[in-house]
Amino acid sequence: GTAEQGINEGVVSVTISNTIGGANDDNIVDAVLDKLNANYGSASGLADHVALCLPPGTDGDWIGYAYINSWLSVYNNDWC
Repeated sequence: GTAEQGINEGVVSVTISNTIGGANDDNIVDAVLDKLNANYGSASGLADHVALCLPPGTDGDWIGYAYINSWLSVYNNDWC
């Protein structure tokens, strides 16, 4: 079940080794997706919709983004 996998009420946290401060958000998203794929087999298979909440400090002043007809959306810090 999902509780054994560290998923609690639809939420899972992962730790990546990348430095967040000043990093391009695309690089951080790639690292998070790589970690999800390693831990769960498939990030896109976790749920119908997956929202990534990135911590503060990535480069730029962005709020969030998603892709048309996609399972993935990404949000910056407090906007999540």
